Amino acid sequence: MSPRIDVSDGTSERVVHLTDVSDLLQLRSYAATARVVFLGTGRIPGLRRMTQNDIATEWTRYKKGRGRQQKTDDDVNIDNDGEERGRLRRNASSNFSKRLEQPSIEFLRSLDVVILRKAPAMIRAGGLATFAARLEGVQSGINVGVEVAPEFHATLLGLQNPEPVVVLLQANILLAEFEDSSRHPADVEIQYRDFLPHLVDNLIRIGCLPPTPYSVDALILLGSLSRYALPLFQERLSTALRTPLGFRVWRALTAIVLAVRQRKEESLASGQAVRHWVKQQLRFSDRLRNHSLYPARSLDLELAIAVPAAWSSPTAGEDWAGALLHRRATDQSATLRERGTAAFGLWERAIDGEYADLARGPVSELIKSFEEEAPARPGLAWVAGTLAQNLREGRKIVTSWPALGDPCQQVMHDAASHLDVPDRIRAATETLLQHAVIKNAGVYRRRAIDTLRAGGWAAQVIPALEQVLLDPRAEAWLRCRVLFAIGFMQERDEHVQEVLRQASEDSWKRVGTTRRNKSHDFRVRVLELHSALFAVGDCFGAAGAERSAAQVRELLDQLLGELVEAVKEDNRLGKDLVPVSRALTYLLGTTAHVRPARTKEWLETLAQVDDPATRTMSNWGLSRLRSADRVEQAHEVEFDALDLE
Repeated sequence: MSPRIDVSDGTSERVVHLTDVSDLLQLRSYAATARVVFLGTGRIPGLRRMTQNDIATEWTRYKKGRGRQQKTDDDVNIDNDGEERGRLRRNASSNFSKRLEQPSIEFLRSLDVVILRKAPAMIRAGGLATFAARLEGVQSGINVGVEVAPEFHATLLGLQNPEPVVVLLQANILLAEFEDSSRHPADVEIQYRDFLPHLVDNLIRIGCLPPTPYSVDALILLGSLSRYALPLFQERLSTALRTPLGFRVWRALTAIVLAVRQRKEESLASGQAVRHWVKQQLRFSDRLRNHSLYPARSLDLELAIAVPAAWSSPTAGEDWAGALLHRRATDQSATLRERGTAAFGLWERAIDGEYADLARGPVSELIKSFEEEAPARPGLAWVAGTLAQNLREGRKIVTSWPALGDPCQQVMHDAASHLDVPDRIRAATETLLQHAVIKNAGVYRRRAIDTLRAGGWAAQVIPALEQVLLDPRAEAWLRCRVLFAIGFMQERDEHVQEVLRQASEDSWKRVGTTRRNKSHDFRVRVLELHSALFAVGDCFGAAGAERSAAQVRELLDQLLGELVEAVKEDNRLGKDLVPVSRALTYLLGTTAHVRPARTKEWLETLAQVDDPATRTMSNWGLSRLRSADRVEQAHEVEFDALDLE
C-alpha cells in the first residue's frame, strides 16, 4: 500500500500522509519524496533550487544514459521545439511522480545517483537504496547496486587496513559473488577463505561504532554474508557479542535469521544450523545484557522477535524466543524501552506465527500486570494502553493512538508545532516524529527515526525533539527516548551541541537532587544521564565529525571531569552510577582524537573501577592513544571480549 496522497495545487507534487508505519513501501516513499522536497527549498549552499520537475528531467536523462547531461542531436531538436520539450517534461514528471509513490529498489538507486550528483552533502543521510535494505533488515546486491569492474576486484580485496567505505565495497563484492547463481556458495567460500576472516573482523569493528548509516549497513552486510559461510563466521560473531559494544552485533544475527525467512529455508539443514546457533546465543543474552553499555537498545529482543514460529512458538513444542521476551517484559529491573519492545514482540510473533488466539490470554495477563505496576512506574500505563489497542484491533502494529489522555500524547502534539518542514511532508513528518518517540514497539520506533534521517530533514526535526526535553510535563522515560533519537539522527551542528550540553547538565542536576536509595526514581535519573552522554558519543564519535567533536568536548569537558570524579567516588561507596561510567567511557573513547591528553587521564581513572564493561571500554579508548604521535582511528582498534565466567 502506497502513502495516501492529496493533490495540493493541481500539479504532480502531492502532499504525503503516512497511513501505516509498518508498511515499508510507505516509509521508502516518504524518504524519497522528502529528499526531493529538500532540494526544492534552496537550503543547500551552492545549489540552486530544484523543483520536482527539474529532478524528474534529470532522472529521465540519467535513465536514458545521459547522466552527464551531454546533449545529442535529439536534444537539440527538442530544444528548438518548445511544444515537444514541454510534452516530454510533463511525461517525465508524471512518470517520476508515480515512482515516488511506489519506489522500487532500482528507482531508489537511480534517484541516489541523481540527487547525490547535484547535492553531495546529502550523503550524510546515507543512500535511499541502502535505507530500504535497513528497513528489510537484510542486505542483497539488488539493494546496493554497487558495480565494480571485475578487473579491480583483486586490488580492492587486497587492500590492507582499508577505510570503512572500502570495507563496505569489499563486502558488497563478496556478497555479489555468493549471490551469483552460476556459482555454488561453497566454492566462493573456498576461494576467499583466507580473506573472509579479515573482512568479518573489519565489519564488526565498523558496525560497533556510532550509528551512522555505514555502521548499520556493515552489520547487515555481515549478517547477509554469514548465512553463506556460517561456520566461518560463528566464533567471531559469538566473541563480538561479548565485547562492551557487542549489543550492536545482535543486528547481524537478526539479518541472518531474516535472510533464512526470506528464502523460506527454516526447515532446511542450513536453516536448522542457524536455529541451533541463534538459540545458543539468546540463552546467554540475559547475562550479556548485564554487561552491556546500552541495555535499553534491545537488539537482542529484536532478534528474538525475528525468530520464525517454526523454530520457536507454543505450537512448535518449545517457545524459547517467546520465553526470553516474556522474561524481559516482566523484569522490573529492565528499562521501559526493553519491556515495551518485549511485550509488543510477544504479540507481533503471535500474529506472524498465526497463533494469536493462543497468545491473547497470556498477553492480556501481561497488560493487567503492567496496569497494576503503573502507579509506581511512569510510562508503563502507556505501554499497557497501546498494547491493549493492538489486541482489540487484532493487529501487530497500529498507526493511530488510543485516547488514553496520557501526558506524552499532548507533549508530542505540542512539540510538532516546532517542526520546520514544508506543508507537503508536514503531516507525514508529524506522524513519524510521534512514532520515533512514543512508539513502544522498538523495531518500528527505530524505523521511524531512520526514515526521518533518510529523508534529509533530521536537522529540522531537532527543534521539536528539543521541545520535548524542555517540556515540564515530559517524564524521564520520554526524555530518554528523545535523546536516543537525537543520537541516531547524526546531526552535529551547533544547535545539536547546545541541546545535548543542556540535556547532559540538566540530567546530572536531577541525579544530584534525587535521593540515592536504590529507588526507581534515582535509577531512571541515572539512565537519563546515560542516554544524554551516549547521544553525544553517537553524534560526535563518528568518523568525519572531528571539528564538531572538538566543539562539543569544549562545551562538555568541565561536566565530564566532574562526572569522572563522581564515578570514582561512587565506585568506592555504592556503585549506583555504573550506567554513567559506561556511557562516559563510550563518549571519551569515541572522541579521544580531539582532546587526547585529557581523555587519556580520564580513561586511566575509569579503567580502575570495578565494573568490567567500564574497564574494558576504557582500555579500548586507551588503545587508540597508545602511540605518542598519532591517535588510532576507531575502526582500526579491536574490542576485547569481556570475561563473563
